[in-house]
Amino acid sequence: MCSLRCIEKTHPNFIRKHAPKMEFNKMTHDFTVGDSKLVLPATLAIMRMCPLFANINSSLLETICREGKRRLCTPGQQIIFAGERSCSMFLVCSGKVSCHVDDTQIKTLGVGESFGDIAIYFDYIFRVYEEHASILGDPGALSSLLARTADIVGVEHGVLMELSAKDLSKYFVQCPRLVHNVVRIAEAQLAEACANGSGQALEARRVVEGLHPFVLAGFVRALPSDQVSAVLQTVTGLHRRRVCRLHTLVEQGDVGDSVFLILSGLYSCQVNGREVRQFGPWEMFGEVSLCASFPDLVFKCLPEDDLCNRLGTAVAACGVRTADVVCIEEGDVIEIPATQIVDAFRCSHQLFENMYGMAEQRFLEAVAAGSIDAILRYQG
Repeated sequence: MCSLRCIEKTHPNFIRKHAPKMEFNKMTHDFTVGDSKLVLPATLAIMRMCPLFANINSSLLETICREGKRRLCTPGQQIIFAGERSCSMFLVCSGKVSCHVDDTQIKTLGVGESFGDIAIYFDYIFRVYEEHASILGDPGALSSLLARTADIVGVEHGVLMELSAKDLSKYFVQCPRLVHNVVRIAEAQLAEACANGSGQALEARRVVEGLHPFVLAGFVRALPSDQVSAVLQTVTGLHRRRVCRLHTLVEQGDVGDSVFLILSGLYSCQVNGREVRQFGPWEMFGEVSLCASFPDLVFKCLPEDDLCNRLGTAVAACGVRTADVVCIEEGDVIEIPATQIVDAFRCSHQLFENMYGMAEQRFLEAVAAGSIDAILRYQG
């Protein structure tokens, strides 16, 4: 990261030549040199004030900031209209804005606070569920998630950083912490909007409550919608389980046959006591142990001329956990044992193939991380 003072010392002629441009961008908390945007410390400080970016490393914050678009706001200017289609969130970098539901002012937001975060949350749900929207019964139900739940109006002259769902969601895989923050804040914003009587929020909550976690976790991708409906009917009685911080959900070496779907919170995957990755909302873990409970189905996933496939054989034999998984931010999970999902696999072999594809990736990660249980089975 390069500060303005540093450039002043090393390139004084450049500063004099571009002073007007830099002074304008300095007001908006960043500046551009050539084709690359160098982020000022003030910008990072404001981003760190925002709960959406809590505990995100500086390198990723700078990358996200470069994705952002600067928006100027003025007193009385309507920035967001309740009911309009949403696809972005805003961070207040200077000035103030107010939030209104049905002409009633709910709150005022200032520097370091954000609004519209719920759009990032619902955009992801919309895109994942869009393939199977018909199973909701109401064709327009899913689209209702994309409606803004409140009006936002400028109170003072200020600068906003706008980040689209596309800008942020491409970092979800590499940063589960960001997904955790998005879900936590969006769920709080939805609850607040519902409490304030937002019709859009109440409709969105109704739709979300009807969504099946199997779909959000990616279990049913590439399945025909009629097959999805049949699969979901076989998996009933799923219960959310609250997990406290520092609680160990699975232990390396223990026998297991269940998979965990993460609804909220953040979880550390540790091999031999060392963290190798984190899991956040909409992810799962335990795929290897679950697949090992169905060795015949594993071998059906292999090419006919490759039934001695080393990786497949290893997964089919790995009925123990290859890592510890510890909760680091309180949240909810759903644990699904083999006995509860067996009927779903009978309905659709594609469903098992989806699970097996994830299990292969997890198993190879465990081998690379040095899990003795995974290595021994891979070596045969």
